[in-house]
Amino acid sequence: MGEFMKGSRAYIVATVAAICMVMVTSQGWAAKASGGRDAAVAKCIAQVQAQFGGPASGPDSNQQQRVALYKSCMTSAGYRP
Repeated sequence: MGEFMKGSRAYIVATVAAICMVMVTSQGWAAKASGGRDAAVAKCIAQVQAQFGGPASGPDSNQQQRVALYKSCMTSAGYRP
């Protein structure tokens, strides 16, 4: 039974390693295909500034709306904000 356990353990380790490789590869491919996170950040910041004007300043700067728009844009691009 010891040989069976060694074989099963090796199979499980190989399967987990293969799944991890697929996940890492697909995430890297998605980032490259969409222009990358940096491009998404630049696009989303530009979108916020176009809608609300330049950088936020002062207490009445629509900060919550700016943040919500940025988060929505980044989520749409497939990234966490």
